[in-house]
Amino acid sequence: MTIHFGVPYTESNRKYYEDKVSEALLKIAEPYRRRGLRYNSDYVRVNGRSVNGKLVVDVQAMHINCSWKREFTKKFTPYIGSHHFDIICPVK
Repeated sequence: MTIHFGVPYTESNRKYYEDKVSEALLKIAEPYRRRGLRYNSDYVRVNGRSVNGKLVVDVQAMHINCSWKREFTKKFTPYIGSHHFDIICPVK
């Protein structure tokens, strides 16, 4: 998943938005813990980078079925606000 934030790329912005995205992922995963599923941060990578001077945060996650894309998008949007993000599933 790629999230395009309309803010300039700085180290402080990168850290702030990486933490914001990580926190959103934890909050989304919380209800599934009650069902016996666990969030394992070893399988999730959140990295910020600069694209044309603007901050972009990439999220890579293992063991997530792409059939959850629509549901995840609905749950993720309130945490991330009006920022544009793309979810790309690998080719089967």
